[in-house]
Amino acid sequence: MAGLIGVIVGALVMGYFGPLKLWKRNAELEKATARRRGADEEVQRLVDLRFTVRQWHSALQDIAQELQLGRSVELERFEQVVHGRREAVAAAVDACIPDGMFIGQQTSHVETHIGQQTSHVDTQSGRYSQFDPEGRLLLVLDVLEDATRLTRGLVIKGSALHEADRTALDSADRNISRVRDRLATLILDHVSAITGRPVRLV
Repeated sequence: MAGLIGVIVGALVMGYFGPLKLWKRNAELEKATARRRGADEEVQRLVDLRFTVRQWHSALQDIAQELQLGRSVELERFEQVVHGRREAVAAAVDACIPDGMFIGQQTSHVETHIGQQTSHVDTQSGRYSQFDPEGRLLLVLDVLEDATRLTRGLVIKGSALHEADRTALDSADRNISRVRDRLATLILDHVSAITGRPVRLV
């Protein structure tokens, strides 16, 4: 009789705690999956940031090359290309803000002239975060803006470049490459920390 009672009690216990253990196991699996998904999404946001910065730089290089070759560049075409690249970078930066890329965000107003129209673009700036204590991203953005203003001025000028103009374009390009490399190293290290394994970005 005691044995039968034990079997019944055991069945009741398993009937209660079995589903509870299964529920806890499923909950843990869901949390782990959510963490992996969040890590993957954060990595993608960093990759997108690096890509859009490179695209802005590439656009300036292409236009600078045309100017170096003595070709005229239409201002409207320049504005459209650069405006699109700048907006893409701004969107990528905004996407990284929840990940701790910046703290103390402030909005500034940037005017971009396209033909006869003036477009207003909000860009982000702020104090440095723990992720980027040296402000490498802000430095990249500043250098890109400086190079954009320089190139735009030469596009407006329209005449053949002087040696000083060529030197200024080359110097601006080197500065962008230098600060981009430092930002790429920062992103690479952060991606490696997120994934827990060495990662190489190409």
